[in-house]
Amino acid sequence: CFDWAYDFSFGYAPVYKDGRWGIVDINWQQIIPCVYESIKPICEGFFKYKETASDALPDENKGDEGAQAHHHIKIPQYKYGIVNTDNVKIIIADYKDIWPIEGGFFKIERVVENTVREYDRFGIINSKGDIVIAPNYAEILSVKIEENVFWIVTQNSKKGVLRAGKPLILNIFDDIIVEDGIFACKANTYSKDKGILVKYNVNGEILIDCMDCHYLVPAEYDVAYHSDYGLIRVVKEGKWGLINIMNERGASQKELEAVAKVRDD
Repeated sequence: CFDWAYDFSFGYAPVYKDGRWGIVDINWQQIIPCVYESIKPICEGFFKYKETASDALPDENKGDEGAQAHHHIKIPQYKYGIVNTDNVKIIIADYKDIWPIEGGFFKIERVVENTVREYDRFGIINSKGDIVIAPNYAEILSVKIEENVFWIVTQNSKKGVLRAGKPLILNIFDDIIVEDGIFACKANTYSKDKGILVKYNVNGEILIDCMDCHYLVPAEYDVAYHSDYGLIRVVKEGKWGLINIMNERGASQKELEAVAKVRDD
């Protein structure tokens, strides 16, 4: 028998015995032994557990050498990880907090400090325990377009977009709005009333919509603007250049309608 038990959630309940917590299923069969400081269901088939910082750190991180090697990481009083119904640690207890999000992912939070202040940094781990996005970002927002998941990330006060953990749109924009499968990315200028608006599709191609000219600039370019004489100004790896719009494919009707809607709004 157990000393204490909480309410069921997602078909499981935390139970307490001899100073430690475990998990039982709806039939009161114990599936996770009472070995954790705390543990609770947070989504279907997964549980968030807590360990003290000293228990959570791997052996190679303990002691003076480990402390020196990780001096920039602030160790909180306790850390969280994730286990599954087989009591397999999918995510080791190495994070300030963890949340389940849509698509079978977990958002992780880690505290980093420098000589001035502490910072919360976020990343993404999948249900297999693989790091999809390292916890280096001030904020992460998931966006699902059809069957694809994209991540709007903020770093150094600038926003960008990742797909499958790799950059799709560089972190150079002040705001990003998603509408009808189009990323409308705004970069502020010296005037708050004005700014540069660049529109990308889900492949990272840049949509140029000017008068009767509608073209898609290849994703190899970071930014693109319409110019005169049938040319487009482009930026690649921080360098400016020009390409001939006649060599690029035209945008589809669906993409044109989406761009027009963003423009009108």
